[in-house]
Amino acid sequence: MGTVYEKSFKKKVVEEIKKEGASTSETAIVYRVPLKTLEKWITAYNKDSRCFDEGYDPKEYMEKMRREIIKRRREEKKLSEK
Repeated sequence: MGTVYEKSFKKKVVEEIKKEGASTSETAIVYRVPLKTLEKWITAYNKDSRCFDEGYDPKEYMEKMRREIIKRRREEKKLSEK
């Protein structure tokens, strides 16, 4: 089994690359993270920049968004029936 990294560490490393323009390969060497692992973190961050926030659960977020969409559709339907 591989190394387990804290979310805060992942976020720090990825933001160093994204916001400060650090080299991906050099950052991997400096932080002793395999390049492929770092690339996966960057991909996840690009999809959802909150993915490494503490307490963030993407499944919970998607369920919340689904409920909001259903609520809006019901409200729109009520308005169109008037």
